[in-house]
Amino acid sequence: MSSDRDIASRLGSIAEGEEEAESSRESDDAGVLHARREPPADPAQVYSVRVPIERLAQLRQAADRRGVTPSALLRQWMIERLDADKEAATTSDEIHAAVSAAAAVLETHLRQSMRQDRREPSAGG
Repeated sequence: MSSDRDIASRLGSIAEGEEEAESSRESDDAGVLHARREPPADPAQVYSVRVPIERLAQLRQAADRRGVTPSALLRQWMIERLDADKEAATTSDEIHAAVSAAAAVLETHLRQSMRQDRREPSAGG
């Protein structure tokens, strides 16, 4: 019975093979494909994504303009979006912490002011 690591490793190898095959199909170069001798530095897993048919031409044109395959462009965009979301979440957490700290300072000053008001007798009374 295979472990999850073995399965992930095999899927990563399959993904690399698929990417090389896609690159070869999209390339005018009919060169010979060579198998890697070392495992990839950054293993990947294949994930199927449905792309609306009316957007495929647009995706292919965008990839051609950048000189990459459509799958490489999708991967790049996905990683950029995940990084942006992570950065936004970090910024949101930082803002929340700053607002909480400011609220604590304001609350402290308000309590001090209220204590001081209770100690001082009113001028008219």
